[in-house]
Amino acid sequence: MISQISELIKLQDVDKEIIKTKKKLKEFPKILKEINDKIEKSIQIVEEAKEKLKKNQILRDKLELEVEDLKGKIDKKKTELNSIKTNKEYTAMISEIELLEKKKEEAEEKVIASLLETDEIQEEIKKAEEERAKVKGVYEKEKEEVIQKQKDVEVYLKELEEKRKKIASEIDEEYLKLYEDLGKTKGGIPLSKVVDGFCSECYMKVRPHVIVELKKGKDIVTCENCGRILYLEVEVKE
Repeated sequence: MISQISELIKLQDVDKEIIKTKKKLKEFPKILKEINDKIEKSIQIVEEAKEKLKKNQILRDKLELEVEDLKGKIDKKKTELNSIKTNKEYTAMISEIELLEKKKEEAEEKVIASLLETDEIQEEIKKAEEERAKVKGVYEKEKEEVIQKQKDVEVYLKELEEKRKKIASEIDEEYLKLYEDLGKTKGGIPLSKVVDGFCSECYMKVRPHVIVELKKGKDIVTCENCGRILYLEVEVKE
């Protein structure tokens, strides 16, 4: 029986490591997503700057067309001045021309402002592209390292699972079933070591006669409180 308990202890140790390893594996997708998000964000900043430049160009094209249209209207009005016969009509036409001239000047100022903004945006794109290249270089390397670590952990998990199979094959079927059933209800920890006369999992005092039964090592002994399989430290053997 002592040898069976010893194998069950080994099995639980391996199962604990398997649980920890599986938990670690679940973290890798999140880490990789965070890395990809950082790379994507740097790309997005460049694309947003380029989109800003595109909108700036569209606006400037529209303003330049407006300037040309106003120039045409002004030239037309100036030509019409030659055919005006009354002072009233002449004054009204001059006012119209002045208003068009003002609108043209405003549109031209906007064109100039757009050109200045273009320079700023182009500089913004340049810096964003430099940052993107830098970020991509750093995080692509980090991504490769994380992927390699993930593969290493996957290999380690397979080794643990093989080790578990080997240990499980050394345990009697009835004890293995008890272990598996308890594991489902005890958070994956079906065994508990008795430390200083207490169950190390539920911290309840183990009665003296139970300790005696454990020392005899003739049968499985469970905690009267939590139901886990109890064992003494001397039974832990590699």
